[in-house]
Formats: sequence, structure tokens, C-alpha cells
Amino acid sequence: MFMEPLSPNDFQLISGLERWFIWSTSTDWPPSDPPHSKMSEIRLMAPRNSGGLGLWDWQKRSDCLLAKLYSWLGSSPNLDFRAHWTASQSPLATRARALFNQSRLPFGGIDPVKEYMKSIHGPPLPPQLTPTQSHYQTQHHVRFPKIWKSIRKLPCPCKVRSLVWQVYSKTLPLMHSNKMTHPHLESTMGIFFNPPIGLRRTIRAIQLALLHTTVPWNPGRVLPLDPSPHPFWPAFCACVMWGLWQWRNSLKHGPPPSLPHFQNTVVKEIRVSLANSPVSLASEVPGAVLSYGFWTFNM
Repeated sequence: MFMEPLSPNDFQLISGLERWFIWSTSTDWPPSDPPHSKMSEIRLMAPRNSGGLGLWDWQKRSDCLLAKLYSWLGSSPNLDFRAHWTASQSPLATRARALFNQSRLPFGGIDPVKEYMKSIHGPPLPPQLTPTQSHYQTQHHVRFPKIWKSIRKLPCPCKVRSLVWQVYSKTLPLMHSNKMTHPHLESTMGIFFNPPIGLRRTIRAIQLALLHTTVPWNPGRVLPLDPSPHPFWPAFCACVMWGLWQWRNSLKHGPPPSLPHFQNTVVKEIRVSLANSPVSLASEVPGAVLSYGFWTFNM
């Protein structure tokens, strides 16, 4: 809890450190080249269930903590201290009192900080869909904002869920200036939905071995993360996306990828996803096998 109001320089320093941690490729602080955010400020501050990062506005956060501090100390069981605090004209007490009165919340400090945030600064603004997200919604039946909850519920490893989130939030580190000349490297549709014929055959073979069925690998069947083909279908799609992303990175940065390596990459993530899945889900996967108390997949 902030016991003293932060200065504008403090806010700038904390925000800069936050952006450096998230976006910078430099290990030095402060970086020689300040990192540029790949999302708008509204999307950075928006809740995760709205497709944002859920970051704090540190100045607003400081205001809310000061208001909560005034409420907490103003309800002290020590009556002398309570009277001293509520009558104090110190800069800290004056600032905290003004913010607490603005919140119109009761004394006691029991309300969470997010309630002070809503009362003082209003609820966070939901981010507007980007043109590409609008295209996903109208052409490929992606249900925003429900898709964010679907991604968080995936039983896949964190790195896989993070990649899938970047696909839908349009924050993949791509060189968009080259997406017309190198769509297989720098375009979301090119990377994930226009792979070489060998990759398509491998995806189909894994799908057939795991789910005992085949569903066309195209944006309309993959992007909605609809479990109607099979309850494990969203996790399978996420694991294949991870494999395709690794294929793209190998093509661009080396070493050259191979079909066996792609298959092993996808199967490895599927195994982890099965191990993380509830028994009720893993046991319904036709190709899954129970080994030493864990559900896994062999191919």
C-alpha cells in the first residue's frame, strides 16, 4: 500500500519499467531504445476478460489505495487515533480524505481496490475490436469477448495459451510490412491456415489418431474454438497453432524445420494438455491412453 502519494516522475518510472518488462528485447535498464507497446493504452488497461492485459494505471491505483488507507485508518478501534486522523490537515490525510469522499464508500477499508477504482474513476472502458477482429467475428464466427474465457480455460501449457491469446489480440511479433511478400512468415492467415501440403497431411494424421475424426483445418473451423466437433478440439487447435508457430520461427531464424520435428512438437503439447485436463475430458479423447495414472497420447 502506498503510504505517500506518488509523483508524476514515479508514475512514469513504474510505467516505463512495466513496458520494458513486457515489450522490450533488451536486458538493460533503462533500455537505450524505449520499447513500443503493441497495444493501445485502452487495451493495456482493459480487463483480461475483455481482451486486455489488465495492467494498472499506477496513478489511479495510487489514488484508490490512498482512499482505502483513509477508510481503514478512519475506522481504527483506537478512538483517539481515529479522531486525530479524521481531523488531520497533513498533505497525506487531506489528499486521502478527498479521494475517500469522492468514492462514497463506507468506512472500514473492507472494499477491494477495484471498487474504489470504479467509484473514483469509473469502470474500465472495453476495447473496440480491431478491423481484423471484426473480420474474425463476422466471417469466422469468433465470439468476442467470450473467446478470452475459452482461451484461459484451455488445458494447454501457458506458452501455448499465450500464443493463442496473441493470435486473437493481434499482438504477434510479425513484420506486417512483409506480409504480402512473405505471407507464410509474416501473416496470421499465412502462418496458421496456409501451411505446406506436408504440414496439412501431418495435422490430419495427428487429428485422426487423437480424435478418430477429421475436421478441415481452416479459419472457420479453428478460430471459433468451438468444442462441438469434440470437447478436446479447442486444445488440439491450440497445440497445432503452437507447432505452426515453431515451424515459422524455424523457417525464419533456423535451423530448417522438418515434418517429424513438427509432429513431435504438436504431440508433446497434446500430451501435456491431456495431463492437465480433467479426467472427464481426457477419458473422452479416443486416442488418449492411461499410463501410470496419467492420460497421454502416443503416435
